[in-house]
Amino acid sequence: MPSPLRSRELETRVIELVDLVLGGRRVEDDLIECKSEWPDPQKRAAARQLAGHANKARDEPILWIIGLDEKAHILTNPGAVEVADWWASMSSRFDPPAPELEQHLVVPVEERQAVTALRFLTDRSPYVIMGGGQNGALEREVPIRDGTRTRSARRDELLRLLLPAVAPPSAQLLSANLRASYSGGVGMALNRTSLSLGATLFLQQPPLSTGVVMLPAHLMHARLDFHSGAGSLRTELRYMTDEAASHQPFFPRQENQPIVVTTPTPLYGVSRRRDGVVVTGPGTLTVTAGMDLDGDLRSTLVASGVVQIGLSLGVAGVERRIKLDAQLDYAPRDNDERGVEWRFDGPDEDPWAEAAVSP
Repeated sequence: MPSPLRSRELETRVIELVDLVLGGRRVEDDLIECKSEWPDPQKRAAARQLAGHANKARDEPILWIIGLDEKAHILTNPGAVEVADWWASMSSRFDPPAPELEQHLVVPVEERQAVTALRFLTDRSPYVIMGGGQNGALEREVPIRDGTRTRSARRDELLRLLLPAVAPPSAQLLSANLRASYSGGVGMALNRTSLSLGATLFLQQPPLSTGVVMLPAHLMHARLDFHSGAGSLRTELRYMTDEAASHQPFFPRQENQPIVVTTPTPLYGVSRRRDGVVVTGPGTLTVTAGMDLDGDLRSTLVASGVVQIGLSLGVAGVERRIKLDAQLDYAPRDNDERGVEWRFDGPDEDPWAEAAVSP
């Protein structure tokens, strides 16, 4: 069973998704659904869509955001709903069990505006709904999501629902740094701006049903969104393999530098092979990316103020990916005459925040 999210973690995730949608992006996938209004639980189509979404997720939690129109990129007013009554009516259309409504959270996103987040657990699939068909002749149905539509599951899809699911481990971005450096000048042949991205993420324990997950090297990508003339840039991600790290050369005057010693194939943790990263337990992974742009673009890039980055890591055997988004803030104190920098310092965790008691 996936680890429960703390309310603050869920709220942060929802705010990030709302910001992306309001900024013109699309966020709906096999795990996320945006609704401009509350689905009518009296209509079978609403339960059918939830069941199809839960079946497609294959044991991964799914998130519905009510009050967000992804197509129009706006917040809406879905009206007041008593969630307990709404869920009782919605879940009654399932041939038990229904997906578990694990979390219900109202998230303020703008002044006097909020969305409602519903997080469902899907670890008891396949989910079956009752009724349907012409004149209600269909006794039961197993729906499944197919892109943005919902249809009846095929036999092979039903069999896959009964097999152990291969799912990406949960991931958290710990830090990220982007630097733009300029090379060139008057009378020089070289005239370019080099972008260097570095990010460290923490990978959680893979699902117990598989115990091991492979993240292929060729399916790791990064996206950089600048709110200026630079637009959006895409590039591949790279990482240092365990073999390369364990054979780093030793240089004089580096006595205080740590020596990295790793085993070629660790039995538990994160193994960095040339063809991909094998995750058998919790651990960190540092990825990098770089690209060269013509001309001196430092002032154009700095005009953005912030940079939105997206990291995408594919998972062998499934179409689903690990996706992480973060906003990097401009760090003027770290700049010099040749380069500028943006930084994400990770979540500000206070382990005593939720235990605080008012005097």
